[in-house]
Amino acid sequence: MTRLSLIVSMVIVCAAGACDTPRTLIALGDGGLDDATDAGPDGPGDSVEPTDLASMCGGAEPVTLADWERCYHRRWCEVLINCSELNLYRDVDECLASEDGVEGGKLASEEFERARAIGAGTATLDTQAFTQCLIERSPRRCSTSAHPPVCSRRFVGTTADHQVCFNDIECASPGAECKQPAVCNDSCCAGTCEPKPKVGQHCDDLVDGC
Repeated sequence: MTRLSLIVSMVIVCAAGACDTPRTLIALGDGGLDDATDAGPDGPGDSVEPTDLASMCGGAEPVTLADWERCYHRRWCEVLINCSELNLYRDVDECLASEDGVEGGKLASEEFERARAIGAGTATLDTQAFTQCLIERSPRRCSTSAHPPVCSRRFVGTTADHQVCFNDIECASPGAECKQPAVCNDSCCAGTCEPKPKVGQHCDDLVDGC
């Protein structure tokens, strides 16, 4: 049977009432067709979205900072696997194991800096905001899960505007950034907490993220 005949036959059968469940045709690697239950436009499956920490974090609630960081990474990988057309990984486990290497060690470096800030007392972890961040970073919310606003509040800084910092999470003002000097010849250079421009103030979209 030709592919066209197969598709026409499926349409006729469904029109006759034989298709009890909505189906979606999926292109296979060899050029054929397969079908799967329609997961809808905003994520996989029909199951209830988990909101408890143990389910979201792979079986156990986070206790240490490292636990929270791993859960955050897991949720990001779930979104990447299920929502992104640019995904490079076969599954969540491969993403967890390989993404830092693909990013040139950037993820581990950022986690190290956050741990340093918390150890120094210049930032704390807000478990309530972090939990909500994990809920909203869901593979069932593909249209909004990449950058939920609440995720920027999962850490709370103690450094005032224009004071010395090393990481964004140390800055107390919402949306503030730790701006590094234009030239830095050391492995780590101090910056200053620069507040996000307010409505009516001058800003540069590329520099200030207006």
